Amino acid sequence: MPPPAALPLRTSPSCASSQRDERTTPMTPSQALSHSPARSASLAERLGAALTRLSDRAHAAADDRARARGWADTTVPGLLGLHGRAYRDPSTRGRRSPA
Repeated sequence: MPPPAALPLRTSPSCASSQRDERTTPMTPSQALSHSPARSASLAERLGAALTRLSDRAHAAADDRARARGWADTTVPGLLGLHGRAYRDPSTRGRRSPA
């Protein structure tokens, strides 16, 4: 009698899920929601960079006018991570207003 032909193996759904569990580790909700310090730092850096770009765009027209007049502009810290501007006319360097 000839040997039986090899039949293709069928996997049951329970067998397939056990194979999937071996390849991946299950994540608990606390693991999925936890944030690594590196990820938080990069998020803070990206937010800071976005706020700086927003401040630069908001002050672009005034910066151009100040430069056209020869004034000095200085970036100063502002609220919520936004930056403000301080403009100074260099020709008033030695003058002081009377008190």
